Amino acid sequence: MIDLDRLNPVTRVSFGEETNDDGTPKEWVEIRVFPADDIQKLMRKYNKTKREFRVIDGVHHVFKYDDMDPKNEDAYNEEIWDYTIVNWCLFDQTGESISCTREMKILLMGRSVPFATCVGNALEAIRKQLKAEKDDIQKNS
Repeated sequence: MIDLDRLNPVTRVSFGEETNDDGTPKEWVEIRVFPADDIQKLMRKYNKTKREFRVIDGVHHVFKYDDMDPKNEDAYNEEIWDYTIVNWCLFDQTGESISCTREMKILLMGRSVPFATCVGNALEAIRKQLKAEKDDIQKNS
């Protein structure tokens, strides 16, 4: 069954080992997978189609390919991170809550190896789960 109201649900993953008194993770991150349609839109936004002209065996050929300007790679990644990370409950070294802002998402994904690893591993687990569900549907069709 497909829930049309929740086509891309959010998944909460724990960050770190600490738990609250009720056993729930003290720190967590909520993430979602970046949909394929949106990736295509983002690629069109940041990629440029390049043409290359070649003569092969006396015949002129035009090759087209998409190429991302290295200057755009950061902006591309930042948009993906901002969409993928929905919310969190994280604390800094003094115990203060860290706001879940676009700027903080970019900082943590770009500079915190443990945070980026946590998000990356969680996204990979979600993708594997979605693939397994898709394979089950196809097998049972």
